[in-house]
Amino acid sequence: EDAYIHEGEWLSFHAVSPEGTLREHLRHGSWQDCPKILPPSERPSEDKEFYAPYIVEKDGLYYMFYSPNQMRLAVSSDLYRWTPKGALFAQDGGMRDPNVIFCDGRYIMVYYAKPAIWARTSTDLLHWSDPIDIFRTERPGELESPILVAHENKYYLFWTIYDGHNGAFDNRTSVYCSDDPFNFHNREAIASLSAHAPEIFQDEAGDWYISSAEWPYRGVSIARLTWE
Repeated sequence: EDAYIHEGEWLSFHAVSPEGTLREHLRHGSWQDCPKILPPSERPSEDKEFYAPYIVEKDGLYYMFYSPNQMRLAVSSDLYRWTPKGALFAQDGGMRDPNVIFCDGRYIMVYYAKPAIWARTSTDLLHWSDPIDIFRTERPGELESPILVAHENKYYLFWTIYDGHNGAFDNRTSVYCSDDPFNFHNREAIASLSAHAPEIFQDEAGDWYISSAEWPYRGVSIARLTWE
């Protein structure tokens, strides 16, 4: 109980469902716990910390982005064996928590680095633009785990507050809406959700889901998400 709460965040867990649709396997016990991914021994030239990986598939190759402090890349052809490719870029403010979407012929990565949420763009997932400040707030705390979602000609920015008042894995997520994926400034939140470090995604049928990760009790949870 006295250990540093983030001690051991040096690799990534990996779970795989049986064959079938996501809806068929939204239950505890149906997923296989696979060997952990990229422990420090497999990337000896890097810092041992391994935060918030996000994976994108392009032309049969999987690209995994992870942090902190530098945005790093590893690639895989099968999602099981990964090869580190080094740092893509760095930025002051302890940059971390990448999220990537493909929109209008380019990739957009959003991430947090004090004191704002930033975006960069790329056409090949290797070379990235200069950072764009897309959101900041006067609210005290850190804007963790930003997620950018495109839905019906609007863009939605999800982020989780960390201000030391609701545990180390805070579950207060705010949602903002904009016509411009690079500008969420001076807007009011349109929703508040109980989720820590959520991911927003669709299944094979096009239904939307939200995930939440919590230490130490409930692990990863997934719930249906509807738009109103």
